[in-house]
Amino acid sequence: MLEFRLLGTLEAGEWDGAGLGSRKQRALLAYLLLHRNEAVSRDALVDALWAGNPPASAAHALDVYASGLRKSLGADGLLDARGGALRLTVDDDALDVARFERLVGAARQAGSPLERLAAIEQALALWRGQALADLGDEPFVRQERERLEEERLAATEERFDALLALGRHDEVAPLLRSFVTEHALRERPRGLLMLALYRAGRQADALEVYQSFRGSLREELGLDPGPDLRALEAAILRHDPALAAPAPPAPPLVWRRRRRALFAGVVTIAIAAGTALAVLLLTGGHDRSAALTIPHLSAAAVDPATGRAVAVLPLHGQPIAALGTGDTIWIANSTDRTLTRVDDRTMSVVSTIGLPSQPTALAYGGGRIWIASLDTQHSLTAVDPRSGNVVFSIPLRQPGLGRFGVGPWTGASDVAFAHGSVWVTVGVSGLLRVSPQGHVLRSFVVGPEPLAVAAGPTALWVAIIGPAQLREVDPFSNSLGGVIQVGNMQDGSESRLALHCTIAAVGNSIWAPAYFASGVWHIDAVHRRVVGVVQTGGSPCTVAIGLGRVWVANPNAEELDEIDPATEGIVRRIAFDSPPNSVAVGRAHVWVVTS
Repeated sequence: MLEFRLLGTLEAGEWDGAGLGSRKQRALLAYLLLHRNEAVSRDALVDALWAGNPPASAAHALDVYASGLRKSLGADGLLDARGGALRLTVDDDALDVARFERLVGAARQAGSPLERLAAIEQALALWRGQALADLGDEPFVRQERERLEEERLAATEERFDALLALGRHDEVAPLLRSFVTEHALRERPRGLLMLALYRAGRQADALEVYQSFRGSLREELGLDPGPDLRALEAAILRHDPALAAPAPPAPPLVWRRRRRALFAGVVTIAIAAGTALAVLLLTGGHDRSAALTIPHLSAAAVDPATGRAVAVLPLHGQPIAALGTGDTIWIANSTDRTLTRVDDRTMSVVSTIGLPSQPTALAYGGGRIWIASLDTQHSLTAVDPRSGNVVFSIPLRQPGLGRFGVGPWTGASDVAFAHGSVWVTVGVSGLLRVSPQGHVLRSFVVGPEPLAVAAGPTALWVAIIGPAQLREVDPFSNSLGGVIQVGNMQDGSESRLALHCTIAAVGNSIWAPAYFASGVWHIDAVHRRVVGVVQTGGSPCTVAIGLGRVWVANPNAEELDEIDPATEGIVRRIAFDSPPNSVAVGRAHVWVVTS
């Protein structure tokens, strides 16, 4: 199914605007998408494209644009011309605008604040910038852009309301403060900010928000705040109990069960035989005599049912990162600057792609393979997975501090694709948000030594080596969130960087290995807390999630650890006779790369 995107620049499938023809041709596509599955008369199209003042050649130009779209889209039956009208047949699931509106509707009908928040954040994640951003200022574009922007702002307010309903007033107050500064005359967010401040124990600040808004309304519009806001002010003045923050949702049951089980197990075992035996029994032993015979510098396909290697492929150069995208496995090789493509079905190498610099990390999204590199002139490279061609390779800068603005050119340690953007950890403290076209959209100073980045449905998470933290980044407001303390990620940081250790997120769970703490931290992203620690032993480094399991490459222990995410137990330790330094999950196999 060919997907279309209007919530940003116009995109169709893997094409950005440049691949869809002239601006008028793209405007025609946008208009037909906004009137999808309707027969739109040629007169209406001419009027929309030329704002009621068409040239004499408008009818011919319309035919040329329609023909150009058919060639660009390359899908039979999508664009049909009959009876003096054009009809674009597109399923609602294939258009980001329709998905956004459906998710917003689902959020408003959700049965709980948590469900409402999840739906609204999925909706907002579809936005990549200003709607129809590359289509100029034709009247229909301007009208649709304003309509969609109003829907986005209303959805953003719904998100703030859901956060308040979850008792997260301390978190949402600064976000609301920034929002009302940018949208000074919107009344609803003012009320939400007043409520957030009041629940945070800042009654005077909440009342000041009201007074400031009333003054602005009177000065600019000659109006007073509406009845809802006036009623909220009165409720704050009398300390109405109805304004009290709701009790925060209970943490997941797995946390309570896990904590009791670990506590009881540690006490019993420690009494019986001491700490060393406790670690052995909690993590499970394994027989190294059954180690898989996998040569160094190889990729092994492991059958997840049996734990046995079913194929071994020799690699050239030093493999440093692996990525699974369904039936394809991608392996980055640092010393020879190549990207190896492996077919998961046939378990064979399909091709080897030359890269402009030594890679450090891989991600997939927006129809591209994204390669991070420590090379300061090729920090981020985009590769077309179909042709194997390098689309572009760009340098990136370390985000500046204070008044110095932008820092020097720098390398990238990790990359992820989420929420319509590429996210790259750079330099000594930076995270960059980059458009699929290679333009830096936002920069963040996240903390000392950002090692890895992973994307969840509602946030980006950056592993910070120095203070051993996960730092949250809100992709909807482009702001930094809180931090979660995790295990020791600082010791051996040079080794971790050389091996490209990772974190992984799926749903509302984050899995973060602590290289020298011999464990993998399981974090609940909703409640922002560690809910369990899996003691793997060795030096867990790279994490991949798939086929119902969490897979951890553990190079110093020379094993692949298979973890059940539901129980946080190690299901199996698969021993290797050479150190596995990366792991990726395909549709049928788990691929382990040895160094």
